Amino acid sequence: MGRTWRWWSFRAPARGSPAAGSGAPDAAVEILSPSDTFSGIQEKTLDYLAGGARLVWIVDPRARTVTVFRADGTARLLRETDTLNGEDVLSGFAIALAELFGAI
Repeated sequence: MGRTWRWWSFRAPARGSPAAGSGAPDAAVEILSPSDTFSGIQEKTLDYLAGGARLVWIVDPRARTVTVFRADGTARLLRETDTLNGEDVLSGFAIALAELFGAI
């Protein structure tokens, strides 16, 4: 039986700030589809980070990789032999990419 994980991490808007719904979640996940373009995904990733996301995962099911982007500007490419973890943003979350891609 497969497993499903869901996490939500929303920041309440401070008084005097724009209405709720602006900005980005603490963590964002994009799963690539055949119609996605490099420039489109790059733009979304930069938008998430500029909006305040601390962690962005770009999942490529065909290449069986996940690219992890962090708010500090660093990025890392994970392969099927690696483990994806939520770092300090999704504390306690970890999954072997072999398990993740085995379910796809």
